[in-house]
Parts: sequence; structure tokens; C-alpha cells
Amino acid sequence: MADIKLKDVSKGTVKVSNKIVACSDHIKQAYIKTKDKAESSMDDNSNTIDKYATDKIENTSSDVAHKATQHASKIGRKSVYETKQNFHKVNNGIDNLKKKYAEKKLTKQANNSPLKQSIKTIERNEKAIKQSATSAGNKSIKLATNELSNI
Repeated sequence: MADIKLKDVSKGTVKVSNKIVACSDHIKQAYIKTKDKAESSMDDNSNTIDKYATDKIENTSSDVAHKATQHASKIGRKSVYETKQNFHKVNNGIDNLKKKYAEKKLTKQANNSPLKQSIKTIERNEKAIKQSATSAGNKSIKLATNELSNI
């Protein structure tokens, strides 16, 4: 018969316990680091006046630099936002101009209606017929009047 393979159940528990140990070590290290920082901030280590002055200047200068970068970042974000808003305003203005231009074009086309154009062409045809009638004779006049009555 075939051998039946069994899975080790203890393998999963070891892995979980290793994660717990690693996590507890990490928490202990963070606690120690925080405790050291708190003690160092309480103890200035400023045995002399010169040491105290240099520490004070270093801390003040780093604070000023941090505040300056924050302020510059704030101004930069504000200018980017305003530029974005202006860009959208310009695009909206361009769209409005395009709409106005299209409306003007439509009103021009409406003023030049096909009825007026057809009347002009008929008037032009009559003038052409009159000119050809004077040059050709009476027969062409009769034909031209018959063609106009058929229209």
C-alpha cells in the first residue's frame, strides 16, 4: 500500500511564536530608545557656558530651518492650486468664446436664408435672359418667358 504523508502541526505554532518574540524585541528596543531620548533631553550636558550656547544655537537654527521649509512648502502648494484654478478659468473662457462664435455663425447663416438666395438667382436669370434677348432676337424672348412660367 501507498504511504500516507502526515503534515506537521507543530510547524505553524513555532512560526507564530517566532513572530511574537520578534515583535516583543522590537517593542523593547523602541522603549529603550524613547527612555534614552527622554533622559538626554532632561540632562542638558551643558557643563560649560560655551557648550550651553552652542546647543541653544543649534536647536534654534534647526527650528528656524524647519519652519522656513514648512512655510515655503505651504506657499508652493497654494501657488500650484491657484495656477490650476487659473488654468480651468482660461479653458472655460475659451469654451465660452467658441460657443459665442458658433452662435454668431448660425445667426449669419439664418440671415442668409435660402429663400433670399433663390430670389437673387432668379433675378440674375432674368437679367441674363434680357441680355440674351436683346442680342439674339424675339424668338429667344418668347422661350425665356415660357421657361419662367414653367418654374
